[in-house]
Amino acid sequence: MKTRMIKFITPVMAIVFAIAASAFTAVDTAADDAPITQGYVFDATQTPRCQEVNNLDCSLEGDYMCTYEGKQVYQLPGATICSIPLARVTPE
Repeated sequence: MKTRMIKFITPVMAIVFAIAASAFTAVDTAADDAPITQGYVFDATQTPRCQEVNNLDCSLEGDYMCTYEGKQVYQLPGATICSIPLARVTPE
């Protein structure tokens, strides 16, 4: 009787542990792949020097430089310069 119970409980526990482990390892990559709709271009003639531009199809990863009116687009404005250049998966 004892062996029969162990033979039944062992696979059930393995399945329960596998489900619990997989629940904590799921990664949401949808947010990482989403295009950025707001960026900044550097313009030395303006104050602040990093001017906001919207409606972009840029992201942090890609093979092509993301530009807006011929200027490189960046993710974050800094104090005197823009930082973190953005890219595109496809050319413009």
